[in-house]
Amino acid sequence: MKSKHHKQETIRLTIDFPIDQHTYIKMLAAKEGISLRQFVIEHLPSLESSTKKHKDIEKDEFDQLLKELLVEKANVLKRLAKK
Repeated sequence: MKSKHHKQETIRLTIDFPIDQHTYIKMLAAKEGISLRQFVIEHLPSLESSTKKHKDIEKDEFDQLLKELLVEKANVLKRLAKK
């Protein structure tokens, strides 16, 4: 009887890189003897470690931080809105 292997569900992610950056990353992967795909997967930060960087904040504190960010980045946001 054949054993059934369950294929892990995946989703495709497409990212546009500048040619020189793509070439550099591909070179690093080749240097390690792995595929570009495997290189990217292995070098992404794990979700577990990235959640440790996040801080739980209260709604009032969030609102204050958001206001500060909007004031600080107002010019950038205006330029983006015009595009």
